[in-house]
Amino acid sequence: MKLVLLIFIQLVFIGITLSQQLPVLDQNILNRYTLQPGYTGENRGLHTWDGFRNNLVGLTQNPTTLALNINYRDSEKHGFGANLLSDKTGLFSNTFFQLSYAYRIKLTNSALLSFGISAGINQNRFDFNSVIVEDKTDIGTISNTGKLMFQGGLGVSYSTSRFTVGAGFPSLYSSKALYEIRSVQYTYQLDPLFVLNSSYVFDVTCCKDIELIPTVIIRGQHALPTLADIVVTARYKKLYSLTAGYRTNGSFPIVAMANVYKQLKIYAGYDANIGNLAIASKGGFEAGIGYKFTLLSGSEHKLEDARLKRAQDSLKNVVSQLNDKLSISENDKQKKTSDLIKEVDKLKIDNSILKVQTDTLREQLKRAILKGSGPCKHGDQYIDENDVTIDKSNGYFIVVESSKNRVELENSLQEWKLKEKSTFILKKKNSLWYLVAIEKLETKKEGLKRLKELRKKYPNAWVRIQKK
Repeated sequence: MKLVLLIFIQLVFIGITLSQQLPVLDQNILNRYTLQPGYTGENRGLHTWDGFRNNLVGLTQNPTTLALNINYRDSEKHGFGANLLSDKTGLFSNTFFQLSYAYRIKLTNSALLSFGISAGINQNRFDFNSVIVEDKTDIGTISNTGKLMFQGGLGVSYSTSRFTVGAGFPSLYSSKALYEIRSVQYTYQLDPLFVLNSSYVFDVTCCKDIELIPTVIIRGQHALPTLADIVVTARYKKLYSLTAGYRTNGSFPIVAMANVYKQLKIYAGYDANIGNLAIASKGGFEAGIGYKFTLLSGSEHKLEDARLKRAQDSLKNVVSQLNDKLSISENDKQKKTSDLIKEVDKLKIDNSILKVQTDTLREQLKRAILKGSGPCKHGDQYIDENDVTIDKSNGYFIVVESSKNRVELENSLQEWKLKEKSTFILKKKNSLWYLVAIEKLETKKEGLKRLKELRKKYPNAWVRIQKK
């Protein structure tokens, strides 16, 4: 039994040495705060994410991870957070707890630079309570032994409305824990871990509510293979997303997220293994929830209180003005009503007089034009029948308007002359029609050619043919 325990402990330490010492989570894709402290308070308000991961299902003593974190930003500058990870593989467990702070600098309206630091503890221990042995002395000296180590981290991130890049150290320096099991010493060492990530948001042209977000996450640790996640997320209305990609440890992560109620989100992920590992393991499963609490900072509360006070004062003024208007005596109301009635009656009389005068002038003008009795006045223009051009020569005239109402056409003539300087009124004897002509051509061919050109400007133009 002693030999079995020693072999198991050695295998545990070998497993720790050959894998990432901080657990890899699918939540890293959805919640960048889990990567490094530079993302503390990335989003406004209070955010919490809680998830559980069961990795390498099917293997004996497979790893399981519980991840709880919360981060908060009260203003544009300061972010605060707390992160708890509990990772267990067989009898060996690791618990990480860190507090973090980030300071944000606004470079432009959409660009932000954030610097973050973190500090906390890491406790690793062997738990032999579940081990059944004949001789308790086999594990008496190491049962439930735990070691406590202090750890710190730092990070920086740069982000715009679409682009994000960050680099940091979740664990900044090396720390060791020594275990002595039956006169044999074993060392657990937590090495610095470097994390680099980047992502960009692309709009899908054919579907305005869908975005594609390629993301790369790279983790590097001393004496361990570099681990990279290369994934693409399809997001719909920022409420639902589906992520798929490749992880260089030989797995394909697939993560789905949905906003199920207001600010409540749920997510589930599956990591499919490939190669020899797929024969022994069914892959990894992860699920969790996220929630956003919309909170106001102290300065925002002051602004909100001031806004409400202004609204109340404005409402009081409106009520006061209404009371003043309602307090007018009944006599004043009757007097004002009587004055208004008189004003309306006066306007009706003035309107009737104006209408009669207008009709009279219009009738006089008609009679003067029909009789052709010399000049008559209309507005500021003098109109004389003798002013009408009567061209008796052969020709083709480009006509743009016609009317039997000479006065109406005379008004149009002024507008046409602004467009075509050669405009004139044409009238043939024994005809009631007045024509507005803008050009005269000598031949039919010239007339039709010019008409085709002018119809681009004046679609209703036509040719009047005049022969002797």
